[in-house]
Amino acid sequence: MSVDDLPALNAALNATSAVLLVAGWRFIRQRRIRAHRRCMISAFVVSSLFLVSYLTHHAIAGTTLFRGTGLARTVYFSILIPHITLAAVILPLAIVTLRRGLARRLITHEVTTAEVGLRRRAEPRRERRARRLARGVEPDDRLERRRDEVRHG
Repeated sequence: MSVDDLPALNAALNATSAVLLVAGWRFIRQRRIRAHRRCMISAFVVSSLFLVSYLTHHAIAGTTLFRGTGLARTVYFSILIPHITLAAVILPLAIVTLRRGLARRLITHEVTTAEVGLRRRAEPRRERRARRLARGVEPDDRLERRRDEVRHG
């Protein structure tokens, strides 16, 4: 494998990671916790391989300057700058979320996931939580029930 093959490898690793993330999200929506866990761990591993391959490629091949001008240059940098910023921010968030998930600290795992914007229908969940609290179901009871669900699949 040469340095010229790394961009294609990077694309394949990125696509694989995206598929695994979507599959993991769908599994957790279906309450298939083990499948979710496997997909998310696999996505993290594949993303880590992508990062190594990406950094290797740029360490060997160097950088390429964008030579476009005018509107093309503006569009290019308006995409590139947020991309680099988000890529740097997502790494610690992914590590924290993975650690919380592996430690089965589900409430904090979900909070991190929500912070990244992956939680859907947040308002109805708050309403359901308020109804549970009104019925006298304490958050600690809910946490224990969720831990039991995870342990017993």
